[in-house]
Formats: sequence, C-alpha cells, structure tokens
Amino acid sequence: MMSILAVTIACTSAPSSRSAEHDGASTQTARQGAGGTTSAVNDVPAAAKTEEEPPFVAPKGVTLYEEVEIGKAGNRPMHASIAVPETPPDAPMPVMVYIHGGGWNHGDRKGALGSICGYVTKRGYIGVSLDYRLTPEAPFPAQLQDVKLAIRYLRAHAKQYHIDPSRIGVWGVSAGGHLAALLGTTGDLASANRGSMSGGGDKAIAIDLSGTGGWPDYSEQVQAVADWYGPSDFTTKEADSNKSIAALMGNKRALTVPELARSAMPGTYASPNTPPFWIRHGDADTTVPFTESVKLAQQLKDAGSPVVDFKIVPGQGHGFKGEAAAQASEEAWAFMDQHVKHRIVSEPILYKKK
Repeated sequence: MMSILAVTIACTSAPSSRSAEHDGASTQTARQGAGGTTSAVNDVPAAAKTEEEPPFVAPKGVTLYEEVEIGKAGNRPMHASIAVPETPPDAPMPVMVYIHGGGWNHGDRKGALGSICGYVTKRGYIGVSLDYRLTPEAPFPAQLQDVKLAIRYLRAHAKQYHIDPSRIGVWGVSAGGHLAALLGTTGDLASANRGSMSGGGDKAIAIDLSGTGGWPDYSEQVQAVADWYGPSDFTTKEADSNKSIAALMGNKRALTVPELARSAMPGTYASPNTPPFWIRHGDADTTVPFTESVKLAQQLKDAGSPVVDFKIVPGQGHGFKGEAAAQASEEAWAFMDQHVKHRIVSEPILYKKK
C-alpha cells in the first residue's frame, strides 16, 4: 500500500498561536494538549492556568467578530469567530475555516484568533474559527453537526461577510483534522444509512449527520480539506483502548459499537464526489498512528476521490516542528490556493441540491 502513496518532507518552527503568522499546524496543537486523542495508559491532565490571558487585539486591517452566534448546538447557542478585511473587498473572498484539536474533549476556537487574522492579512482569505460540542457535553455526531452548522451559517450570511460561498476550505489539526475530513467526505449527506456506505461492505448505523441547529437549506459542502494527522480509524485495538475515542462513542469502547465507530470514520463516506484532500502525518506520531492516515488516503483513492495529496513526514510526531512545520504549512496553503482561492466555479454553491 505504501508504495503507491507519496512519502516525503521535512521543514521551520511555527510561531505561537497568538501570531498571525501561525497557520494552525504545530504550536497550536501543543497548546491544546497535543490536540489529539488521549491514551488510556498515559493520561496527563492539562496544567492549570495560573492567570488569564489578555484580550486578543486584532491586527491593523482586520475586523474580528469574536462572538458570532451561528445557531444552536443542542439546546444552547453555538458561536464562531470571523475575521474579515477592515476595508470591504471589491469582490467576495474565499474562506478558510479552522477546526481546533484537543481529543474532542478540550480546546476552543479562541486559541486560533491570531491565525484566522493572519488568513486575512497574509493569505487573502476570510478566516473562521469555530467551537463544537466537546465529549463531556455530547458524544458523536454532535461534533460533526456543529461544524456543518458553521458551514451552513457562512453560506446563509455570505453577503454580510463578503464571502464567496463557492470557495470554502477547511483546515483541522488532530481531532480537528478528523472533523475536517468528516466534513469533507459527508458533504450534503444528511444521514448515514445502514449498508449504504463505502468500504467493502462495512456498515454505518442510521444517524443524523447534520443536526437541526439552523439554516437547513444551505449547502454543507466544502471545496478542499487540509487534514493534519487526524484520527481516522476506530476499528483497531489501539482505538478500542483509547479513552478519548470511547468518550466520542458515548462512553463505549469502539470495538463494542463497530457500526457507530465506522459512522464516525471519514473514509466510510469516501466517493468520487469527495473534494480535494491534503493529508500530512508524522511517522513518529505516538498519539495517532500514521497508519490511520495511510488507510484514509487509500480509502479515498479506492473510492475514486479525484485529488488526494498525502505524505508521511519523516521524524515528526503529533505536532510538526522546525523545517517540517514550515514546509508542510506552505504546501497546505499552495493546495488551498489551487483548490479554493483559484477554483474555477462552473456552478455556484449556495443551497443544497434537491
């Protein structure tokens, strides 16, 4: 399997998550407790905060909406942060949506405020960072429902924020990479139905993937995905012993609920309609095995997904560093520019197709 997949890279240290230079791939992950799943053996509680961070101040040229109510998450309001040019652009702009990591059990959108402002000033995108329900509040599929809600909200309010609704990319780290990948493969699929998924006869239970948080008529499709070392295989012994995955499954071990586990795996929904995927995973990752991304890339290719840019990054763990972080970041942005910013729109995307 490995021989048919690209294997390379190496690369410079990313600045802190408060910096507009930070693109969401390295230090952001460390700040959120490695941003991934938590081992059943090596659980390490996050250090207590000793003092409150000062309020974030948006850089010159950026208007930052920090508390945008985008709809409902279950019975409570859900919020996102949106960064736009201070001077309204002459034409609608592409969007980059950042999904934070944290093992689905911690982390929040405000750790990436500097990043999404940098998307505006340095990359030419409107930047969005969103929250989703964490597993102490609700199990899967609540997390996917919340990120889909955000995409629908952006399209429903495209004129207000000068958004091009046909050019939306999504970028996720670790657990956020898992959700970004799921968002990409499920598109406007509202529910998983038993026996209807890909993967050699694997089944997924009937489950509501979209939720009822708001803006139901608008499309949830994204135009490209950047998945940084996201978990994607919940059918292994390692997944079965992982506490974070068990919490995602509603406090059930993954192998005891195999259909639910498959319903939470991005590769289950891979198809020829899947948008372009960019995947990077370090071969020294001890939190999420790189073989999970190998499997996802193969599932995408086997299902006929048209663009899969996958590389294993030598010597990198769960959170890239040094030259590897900088090179991978530039590769991700080049990919997004090609498939989002400079995408040729033959048919505008706003509403779900009937």
